[in-house]
Amino acid sequence: MASKITTAIGQSNFELIRDRICTILAEEITAQSTILSKPELKATVWNERTVPFDFTNCPAINVLFSRANANAYFPKENVYINTFFIDIYTSDKTNSTTDGGTRSTWKLHRLAGIVRAILENPIYRTLDFTPPSIETTSVTDISIADPKPNQDGANIMMGRLTFTVQCRETTELKTAVALGGATTQIKMSETNEGYFYEIQIGD
Repeated sequence: MASKITTAIGQSNFELIRDRICTILAEEITAQSTILSKPELKATVWNERTVPFDFTNCPAINVLFSRANANAYFPKENVYINTFFIDIYTSDKTNSTTDGGTRSTWKLHRLAGIVRAILENPIYRTLDFTPPSIETTSVTDISIADPKPNQDGANIMMGRLTFTVQCRETTELKTAVALGGATTQIKMSETNEGYFYEIQIGD
């Protein structure tokens, strides 16, 4: 039986949204670590990493697509609520004044707050896609995993933000025209542990 679909099927919108979340977080978190003079908050951003994180990778953020639930049905398109998990990993050593687990937890809370503020900022209401591509976005949950005892003193802590994006699933989203004057570049690098997003600043 011959195939009835004769054209290539492009990426689904949830794939494009996942990649855009990575790009936005990589750029904005790098900027915030500079603005706040907190280099310890400069987290690497990963796209669907499955290799476990250790203290050498921290702080790190892993963006994961979880599910898409149909919210409305139309003859030519469906409206989906897409759910993404944004996992944050931090680590810190105990020093002469503060327990490393406490320091790691503080760092985790700070990064979770920064990520939330970035994604809920009105400037990213459409995640830089041309309106009305994205209908709504929302951080619906922030949770922190229970601490786990470890033997290496790394005090790795993990938290998760749940981010939902409602959009129609038909064809590829239209990307907004870039504003002039931007010199920041995002480079997606492939490693044995997955993909991460690298900031490159031009003159």
